[in-house]
This record gives sequence, structure tokens and C-alpha cells, in this order.
Amino acid sequence: MSTAADPPDNAGDSEGESLYEVLGVAETASDAEIKRSYFQMVRKFRPDEHPEAFKRFKDAYDLLIDPRRRGEYDQMRRHGSQVQQLTDQAGELLNEDPARAIRLLKQACVLAPSLALPRLLLGAAFLHAGDFPRAEAEMTRLIERSPDDAFLRYQMGQCLWLQDREAEAEQALEKAISLNPQYYDAYLLLARVHRSREQTDEAVSCLETAIQLNGSEDFSDLEVLLRLLTIYVVEERPAEADRTERRIQAVLPDSEDEVHYAMARLFDLSRDFYKAGNYVGAHEVIRRARHPRLSDPELVRIIGGSTEVLAVLADAQRLAADTQIDEPLRAYAYFRYLRKKDNEDNEDNEDNEDNEDNEDNEDDEDDEDDEDDEDDEDDGVMDNVLEAITNTLAADPPAFARTLARVRRQYPALSRDCEGMLSELDRMSGQAASHGQGGGSLVGESGSPAGTGGGCILALLAPLLVLAGVLLNHFFHLFRTAG
Repeated sequence: MSTAADPPDNAGDSEGESLYEVLGVAETASDAEIKRSYFQMVRKFRPDEHPEAFKRFKDAYDLLIDPRRRGEYDQMRRHGSQVQQLTDQAGELLNEDPARAIRLLKQACVLAPSLALPRLLLGAAFLHAGDFPRAEAEMTRLIERSPDDAFLRYQMGQCLWLQDREAEAEQALEKAISLNPQYYDAYLLLARVHRSREQTDEAVSCLETAIQLNGSEDFSDLEVLLRLLTIYVVEERPAEADRTERRIQAVLPDSEDEVHYAMARLFDLSRDFYKAGNYVGAHEVIRRARHPRLSDPELVRIIGGSTEVLAVLADAQRLAADTQIDEPLRAYAYFRYLRKKDNEDNEDNEDNEDNEDNEDNEDDEDDEDDEDDEDDEDDGVMDNVLEAITNTLAADPPAFARTLARVRRQYPALSRDCEGMLSELDRMSGQAASHGQGGGSLVGESGSPAGTGGGCILALLAPLLVLAGVLLNHFFHLFRTAG
């Protein structure tokens, strides 16, 4: 044991010597006893004569005179190895079995209630388990002890954001950034908070700051650039989206692997838009996923086909919302393209739930019957839509012809997919106009469309509905199932 006459060779514990032994006091020593021993050593071993010994005395004194740090030190001396074992085990289980990790960390906290690490991991485990109030309680306790810890502020921001408390999360993350202006993850999470609060410019600012933290823009910034692209596509800001696409292209290295990864990420992002029902956004993203250095033929084929699919769906979505287009044509775009896709997406979700709940075969048969009923219902709705189109055409053929011209001009992908039907409508409207039937009906007294040479417009258009979109449906299935 060291004495006041011989300066110690270490600050304690590296060779079994404790900090109490460094200062020559008992483990039960009071603060007054610790101070007295320290100042005695300082007088005997002056810092200018024994700088290394003085530093050891000072380090030992600083820790033992602080009640919190002394408590942590004592707990680690008594239970350190056991606490380390529990925290290591919990860390490995944090993602796959948070409930078990919580049990282990609670044991560690009982053994060493003053240690920060077990409580920090416990808070993270509560987050993984979805127990946000308890996670918040652990973070609050830690922040009270270490208010200037940027990481704790970040963790609190994450906890608050997951509870949909965006304003409080914003404050916590801004505090984390003020404590550490280089906190990359804090900027990214704060950008998400701003987006959830519809603060687009603030979100963009956070992402741009994150990109500039390393002093240059390179391939490591790809994910942040993709987030920027997402914002600009959602907000329908094409100029900024184009600039961001150029930035993405600029950071791509010569390696084919990195190019493949970047294009695959754009494909994944496009599917995210698709799953959200934003076909316009999905097309805006997928059309940017073509690259001359992309050498994987399968990915090239999938991206190319998906681009065609989404171009049609995007046109349909725009047309369905275009108030300058006659309502029956807008309804046609919706029922022909959008309603079916929406239903299939809902069915996918229901199928996933059925698999999780282990539904029996009878339920599957019921689902098939429901699908048949829905198909019959859709056929009836489409018949009504087509009849409404013919009535609109008959009411004002020249105006209808102008509408068709707008469809072809503004929605080229959809027009190509519906070329047969549009050509027939062009012929019918021209024929009706030449017969001076504005304000009349294309359906004569005999039930045949006037001026068409017999037959029915529904009969003329129905086969075209079967043919239109064959390629679309093929690539739509490919797009949904691509890995």
C-alpha cells in the first residue's frame, strides 16, 4: 500500500491498487479525510518536483471527492465484471430480443444504479420494444446527471419523435447540435422532424449541412442526396430535383458496384413512392435510375420496364386530377388504371395479415369469391363510364375532340397505352361533328350509335379495354415483385 512518504507509481487499479490506496485512505473515508490526505501529499510532493505523482493524486482526488463519480467507481469495483457481462449480453440481444435485453439490463442497474452505460442501454432497449415512456424516463434521468451530453440529447430527441412530439423532439435535437455542431445523425433526424412538421426549407437546410460536415460532397453522401431528391419530388419542385439528380451522378465513382448500388437504391425509393400510392413521384424517381455504366442486364431490364409502367400510371394519376378534362375521361383513367392498383395493394396488405394470423383455406376461398364479385362490379362501373364518355362526345363533338387532343399532348404515355380507344373516339367525334350532331346522342333510336354504320360504341371499345395495358400489367407485376 502506498504511503504519504512514497509517491505511487500509478493512479490506481491498473495493478490492483485502488484510488483509495493512492491517497492512503480507507474506502469508508469521509470527504474531509480525503481532502486532508490529498493536501498532505501535495505539500510533500510538489507538482514542479513530482509532476507524474501529482497528476495521480489529483486524478484520484477529483474522482473520489465527486459523490456521483465515487459511487460509480465503487459499484464498478464491486460488480464491474458482472455488470460488463450483463451489458455485453444485452447489447447482442438489443435488436432481436429487446424484452430479454431489458431483463438483463435491469439486473445490471440493480447492481450498479449509478453507472450510465446500463441505463443508456436500457433506454435504447425500451425504444426497440416500443415502450417510449420508459425510454424517456431513462433518458431524462441520464440528462439530469449529464446535461451537456450531446448523445443523450440526441437519444431524447429520437424518443420524443417516436411519440409524435415533434416540437419537443426539435428542441432536443437542436440542443444536441448546439453541444456538438458536427453531429451528423442529429442533423438527419432533425430533417425528418422538420419534414413531419411540413417545414420543408428547414429540412433541406439540415440535410445540406450534414453533407457539408466532411468538407466535400462524395459517394458517402448518397443517402442524404436521396433524401433531398425525395423532398423535391414530393414537393413537385422539378428544377431542384434535376439539380439533385446531377449531384447524385457527380458523386458516383467509376466502380460498377457503386453504380449498381446507387441505381438499385433509386429503384427502391421509387417503389416506396409506389407503395404510398404516389405514382407521379415513383415515375419521377425511376426515370432517373438509368445510367450508362449500369451493366447488370436484369436490373437494366427491370428499371426500363418499370419506367414504362410508372409513366402510364403517373399520367393516369395526373389526368384523373385534371379539371380541364371531361369527368368521364377522368373517371376512365381512375377505374382503368388506379383503382385496380389500389385494390391490389390493399389485398397484398390483407394477405400479409392473413399469413401472420394463419388464416385457414376457407378464408382464402372467401377472398377468391370476393375478388370475383369485385371484378363483376368493376365491369359494371366501366360500362357506365364508357356510356358517359359517349354521351359527353355526343353533347359537343368539337369540344370533345379538343379534350382528346389535350390528353394526347399532356399525357403521352397513357395515350400510347390507350391508342386504340383514343383513335376510335377521334373517329367517332369527327364523324359526329361532320353530321352536325352537337347536343344530340350518338345512340340512335334503334340503339345503334348515329352515323357509325351500326353497332354500339360500347361494343367497339370493350375489346380495346382487353388489349390496352397488356405490357403495362406485365411490368407492373415485375415491378411489385422485383427483389
